Amino acid sequence: ALGVIASSMRQTTPGLRTVLICSRRSPATDSSAFSDVVANDLDGGELVQGLLDDVVSGKLVTPTLVCLDDFPDLDESSIGYPFAQLVAAVRRGASVRFVIAGESRSLASNFNDGAKAIRRYRNGLLLQPDVDADGDIVGSRLPRQLWREFPAGQGYFVHGSTVRLLQTCRLGSVPE
Repeated sequence: ALGVIASSMRQTTPGLRTVLICSRRSPATDSSAFSDVVANDLDGGELVQGLLDDVVSGKLVTPTLVCLDDFPDLDESSIGYPFAQLVAAVRRGASVRFVIAGESRSLASNFNDGAKAIRRYRNGLLLQPDVDADGDIVGSRLPRQLWREFPAGQGYFVHGSTVRLLQTCRLGSVPE
């Protein structure tokens, strides 16, 4: 899903830099959708710190998409604190966007610096969500539809207090 999202955003945002940070080998590392791939938390921490420095100094002019796979693992590593600082700095206007991926139970129970910073946005795409618990990830309540089964790529888009059912594109439907 991260590769599909990054590929789609590259098609709609000219000059977009796409960064993937993961703590171990991820299927997304094979995607051509990313201009930078870092598959360990030490180098990921340095990359996040570099982005933070560029945002704070006003040097970041390239629109940037930062994707973090297995986010709860990364948030407990050397990436957590500088990532929280980066999210706070970006809220003040830099052209950096984030895509956070991880197992929903780990995301919901993560209260480290980075997770708290992201939760404040109250925005997210929850794919195949558990409607009873996953709204906590983005600080929102999801519609309770007990009969609802979500196929691959379907879930809820949450923006503040607005929750909408959404079907994303499926792997293979967006050229890379």
